[in-house]
Amino acid sequence: MVVTIPVEFETDHITLLNLARKCYPGVPKYSVTVAFVERMLQWALDRTTRVLEKLVMEGIIWVDDKDSVPVYYVLPLWVEQYTPHSTPDSDVILIDERSEFDGTTPLPSV
Repeated sequence: MVVTIPVEFETDHITLLNLARKCYPGVPKYSVTVAFVERMLQWALDRTTRVLEKLVMEGIIWVDDKDSVPVYYVLPLWVEQYTPHSTPDSDVILIDERSEFDGTTPLPSV
């Protein structure tokens, strides 16, 4: 007999999966690094690593740590399964080096 336990994800997990599914210059689609997540989502290191570690533990993302900077890969199948109601441009507020974000304007909740 096979028994499975459903995994419940928080908003942070879905937000990270949404980030990984988008295309950004110089970043392979369906992949992220810790620094990329911190910069794009304005997350602290502990929040970023906690979310990545949970997704790795559940087998949703894989880590390529052959280089000095580990890269986390998400299979498109998982992204579509865990973000079924999102579209490529939905739900995630992203801040990058091109934005005018000054750190004082509150961001809408996700």
